[in-house]
Amino acid sequence: MTTAIRRYLVRYILKRRAVALIGAITWAAAFVMGWLILCHTLHRWLPIHRWMFLASVAGVVAIVARPVMLLLRRYDPVAAAAEIESQHPEFDQRLITVASQPNDSAMLVQLVREVEAVTTRKKARVPLRPLLAPAMALLAAMLLGSAIHFN
Repeated sequence: MTTAIRRYLVRYILKRRAVALIGAITWAAAFVMGWLILCHTLHRWLPIHRWMFLASVAGVVAIVARPVMLLLRRYDPVAAAAEIESQHPEFDQRLITVASQPNDSAMLVQLVREVEAVTTRKKARVPLRPLLAPAMALLAAMLLGSAIHFN
């Protein structure tokens, strides 16, 4: 695999992991907003204790821990190539082939050139749709919090 193809795969993986981390941070913010609303509501009838604060911190850590660990993990070039090819069929399984074969194969020279041509034309785009649900949850929690606060 050439440096250009490896760079293409690494950029895709980093973007994918960044989207996952942003999604987790958004879910964590929605969780904190919901937790604050719950604490505010319960505070009218019960005294608030430290365990409620610790529970919110534990919830945020639990939500964000997996994407952070994913950022630190090594990437699998074949899995990344398969994910890219599922979104970009114009690779015609060539990216997976190049990513899974050793570099010294003489048969792959033409295939590598074709894949490099496609990777220079196409940016490694990551779908942002996974961010929609946490953004909507955060928006709903913020609207609910505003309604309670200004009521």
